[in-house]
Amino acid sequence: MPRTASPHTARLINDRAAFDLLLEHGSLSRAELQQRTGLSRATIGDLVDRLEAGNLITPVGESPARRRGPNAVLYGVVADRAHVAGVEVRAGEVLASVNDLTGNQVGSARRPLDPAAEPDQLVFDTITAALLDAQLEPGRLDGVVVGTPGLIDPETGDVSYVGALPTWHANLLPGLRARLGGLPVLVENEVNLVGLAEHRLGAAQGETTFALLSLGTGVGMAVILNGRLHRGRSGGAGEISYLPLGLTGSTFPDLIAGPALLTLARTHGLTPPAGASTSSAATSTPVEVPPTPPEATPHPPGSTPTPASPEHSRAPHTPGGAAAPPGASGHASGIPAGASDRTPRHPSPDAPQAGGPAGAEELGVLVRQAPPAFLDALADRIVFGARAVCAVLDPGVLILAGTIGRAGGEDLAARVEERLAALIPLPTRVVPGTVEGDPVLRGAVVVALERLYTQMFDQQ
Repeated sequence: MPRTASPHTARLINDRAAFDLLLEHGSLSRAELQQRTGLSRATIGDLVDRLEAGNLITPVGESPARRRGPNAVLYGVVADRAHVAGVEVRAGEVLASVNDLTGNQVGSARRPLDPAAEPDQLVFDTITAALLDAQLEPGRLDGVVVGTPGLIDPETGDVSYVGALPTWHANLLPGLRARLGGLPVLVENEVNLVGLAEHRLGAAQGETTFALLSLGTGVGMAVILNGRLHRGRSGGAGEISYLPLGLTGSTFPDLIAGPALLTLARTHGLTPPAGASTSSAATSTPVEVPPTPPEATPHPPGSTPTPASPEHSRAPHTPGGAAAPPGASGHASGIPAGASDRTPRHPSPDAPQAGGPAGAEELGVLVRQAPPAFLDALADRIVFGARAVCAVLDPGVLILAGTIGRAGGEDLAARVEERLAALIPLPTRVVPGTVEGDPVLRGAVVVALERLYTQMFDQQ
């Protein structure tokens, strides 16, 4: 026999659906909620009363299209009922954003990363400064998500290894929880948060399986499989910086990360940003870029691509996303379906911050000003890692994120897609990331909001 939801469960589902619609549309009347949910007038009346009694929604005006009365009242989410904090840890600084229940940013702060400071104290101090900027007491915070470089242990949820931050040790999660009075805290890898941000807000909306390459001063990868973030057994899924280039000991960052990109720019007659230097261990060993076949004709499954000589020219093409269904109650990945965060889209260095002589924004300027020949050479390098990713995961969609991926835009994505089609028989759509501003911080806020929404409705 088919199982049906209990009356309590049905009420929770209906309440959450109405709440998500109000997050998405800002304000709706009872009649509009009835029309969008398909629920009866009596059911809508009951759920509006419950949400209003729980201080989740409140009347915000009247609809000019209706006569005065209950059906003309517009309801909206009580924005200041709860707040979350999203935090991004970089190699040189810590950023925090405090956002209200609707996702609007109400406060922010940044602090230099002091290597001698305790990690949990440093993050706590940055959150406290953001709360002060928002004119909120510490008790008004309801959840925190921290994005950090390195590995996150799936068992403990804490940082287990951060190569870019040698003093960053595994006491961030318990220490921060203690300082915040037991508040719900999640620590997540920064590039995973970029992947989740693109899943909810950007180029991967509506996709259930995709891979994301974050290209900036360093490289990283996020993997979403069947709607869920894939972390791996030890939290190391996506650590593409360990991908070897051959038997010389060189790895993928030696081909594509900041110092290598500056060297490539000079070979194409480009002037790197002022003060940038190509002197780095990452460029001390010559790296040979594998030749790319000239044709972009996809190979049918089961066939074997035929290698071609490297001297043929390569002509770019424009690659071919469904939007997430409105009113959905959220993806399995933990991203909210009703509201997107409203963290301001201010420019910032992107994840991952692995160090280097030029910042991520400077590299982005370099790529945006580059001629087609440079984009061709850059695509040749990117496809080395992309080919390995697609051959193993068959994600169907590959997002080029980070400052370099976004700066290259459709032109770079098309070149990478063309080369992949000639190298492997697995159809892969390649697109640039579209989440503006700081994708790590925005991903942290969005995940924090979804955790908060789930917590609120589970408590009813």
